[in-house]
Amino acid sequence: MVMKTFDVVVVGAGPGGSAFARTAAKNGLSVVVLEKRQAVGEPVRCGEAIGWSDLKNFKIKPNGRLCPQAVKSTLFVSPSGKSHTVKFSTDDGHIVERIAFDKELASVAASAGAKIMTRTRATGIKRKGKKIIVSAKRFGKKLEFECSLVVAADGIESRVAKWFGVETNYPPNELATCAQVELAGLRLKKPSQVEIHIGSVCPKGYVWVFPKGPDRANVGLGLPVSLADKSAEEYLEEFLKKDKRFAESSVIRDSCGIINVSLPLKEFTADNLMIVGTAARQVSSVDGGGMGFAIAAGELAAEIATEASRRKDFSKGVLSKYTKEWYKREGTHVKNMYKARQAFSDLSDSELDYVVENMNELDVNSIQAGKGFGKAIKFFMKKPSLVRIVRHLF
Repeated sequence: MVMKTFDVVVVGAGPGGSAFARTAAKNGLSVVVLEKRQAVGEPVRCGEAIGWSDLKNFKIKPNGRLCPQAVKSTLFVSPSGKSHTVKFSTDDGHIVERIAFDKELASVAASAGAKIMTRTRATGIKRKGKKIIVSAKRFGKKLEFECSLVVAADGIESRVAKWFGVETNYPPNELATCAQVELAGLRLKKPSQVEIHIGSVCPKGYVWVFPKGPDRANVGLGLPVSLADKSAEEYLEEFLKKDKRFAESSVIRDSCGIINVSLPLKEFTADNLMIVGTAARQVSSVDGGGMGFAIAAGELAAEIATEASRRKDFSKGVLSKYTKEWYKREGTHVKNMYKARQAFSDLSDSELDYVVENMNELDVNSIQAGKGFGKAIKFFMKKPSLVRIVRHLF
């Protein structure tokens, strides 16, 4: 068996893995990315929304191939049909074509010097002194890679971190099951506006409508796994039947899966290991979105890995600077998102009607950005029946 040697083996060619690979390769490290699927970016298990500022270091400009629709506002729709529009504070929002998007990120990483290998499944690790041997299979053949560092970027079903003794199991009540369809043949009046439908239409979750132009949209929902009265697919089917806009549309893609809505892992490293993206639970607890978090984490981890390479020390003591710096940058944000999800999950349909009807009193952009709940606390304190919600926000 031929042994290949790299400084770093990255498992998973999603946004986090590619971001790490690009930055590390640009910094002079030899990097190989092992992607178990036959094509980067497939299958799509994502609403495909992102803030373009997350890509500033990639220097990729929005275009029709990668990014069919810019987003300017969000329409919130209550259980009784009341609605409120919130305009974005920046022109940053976009709906992307995830397959093309992920391939572009991987291509940029490859251009920086990283080696991308599809249909290559990591199967285990073993230690060899201060080195790690990663076992893999490709086209039925066994491969081995010797490296100083392994990056676990293998998503919500991550196995790599567990090989290093890191516990990554999720509490059942902090997982959500999702279903989504991409519809074509639509006639949307406001393609630059995304929609969020809340209440019993999707208990303790929400339905999203993310346009990809005037004639296409991703329509999906996510609800807690613990709610087992109906499946996510059943809730989605009911929603689609009730909205006349979708009556004559065609489904050109459907998907389902599980997303994480918990807090991140407390530690993202071990000796010779860094964990990035969804594998580290670096997501928004409100919507499970993680592309932006994954890209930022991958870039940060690569900078710390570069320092470790210069010091020739890939111990947890050195690598844990990544965890500390990530929490310094994002800790307050993700904790506030977690609090917001708990608060809004505790509202009844009538209370959600009240919130949407009076949403102009809330600083929704600040809540979505995880910046704080000053106005929200004052808002809930005004109505005696909603005072209980405040406890979630501290």
